[in-house]
Amino acid sequence: MKTFGFDSNGNIVTVTNADEVALLCLIHTIKTNPREMPFHNDIGIPDQESVVAQVLPTYHMNIIIERFKKYFDDLKITKIEDYPKFAYQIDVTLKNGTKLTRIVK
Repeated sequence: MKTFGFDSNGNIVTVTNADEVALLCLIHTIKTNPREMPFHNDIGIPDQESVVAQVLPTYHMNIIIERFKKYFDDLKITKIEDYPKFAYQIDVTLKNGTKLTRIVK
């Protein structure tokens, strides 16, 4: 499988490594509402529905973690408290032992 993402300079790059595809898909899922992703359209963080129903985003984040933890040796997602908007830090250990940290805003 391959997908597309952006490098640090904003250029479009092709991602083909299975671990990187899973990480990129996780990031896209966190950034979107349910029914916006073609492969994982049943999960996401519904912004408007969360406000109306008074459901904390952590509930939806736990569902996302449960769905994606099988793709990594270790997966931790924590909310960055002192950020003005919702932001999360993703700490993953890939199947090959590589540890990565990503910030999702």
